[in-house]
Amino acid sequence: KVSDELEADGEAVLVGVPAPIWLGVPLKVEGKTIGAMVVQHYSDPTVFGERELHILEFVSNQVAKAIERKQTQSALKASDVRYRAFISQSTEGIWRFETANPIDTRLDTEEQVNLILKSAVVAECNDAMARMYGYASADQFIGTKLSNMLDPTDSRNIEILKSFVESDYRLTGAESSELDKYGNVKVFLNNLV
Repeated sequence: KVSDELEADGEAVLVGVPAPIWLGVPLKVEGKTIGAMVVQHYSDPTVFGERELHILEFVSNQVAKAIERKQTQSALKASDVRYRAFISQSTEGIWRFETANPIDTRLDTEEQVNLILKSAVVAECNDAMARMYGYASADQFIGTKLSNMLDPTDSRNIEILKSFVESDYRLTGAESSELDKYGNVKVFLNNLV
């Protein structure tokens, strides 16, 4: 019997009393069989027909999708944990800003720069970035307005932002003159993406 072979190979474990009548379908995730769904009966050999097979296949498909979703969620969570550890352990200042509203990239360059300066704030950063600006930790730095960091009266900073916008929001090797939390001028070499 198939069940005896599976048990002998260690691929199945008998739980309870063996049932002489059973119906099983595979649980498949991404084309791989990860288990089986089985129903059993102890006396009526006619209890399982095509209708029951189709129902069990449907249920098996739904269970497999739920398992796949859970595996995907777990993989995503693990990836996020690795990403956050990577960012937090970096000695380079890493940060992300966001604006109150999305900026329409069809607007002219100057208008996009003005909107960035008006509403961009630090949304995420690592401790290394916060320390560069005189803060003890990222938590203290998050929420800081970009215009408080990047002196908007310095024409070089405006040119950097214009170049950033005009290069489809990608810029490498840009030197900026910025202010820390005490108003001290800091000069940074930036890669912006």
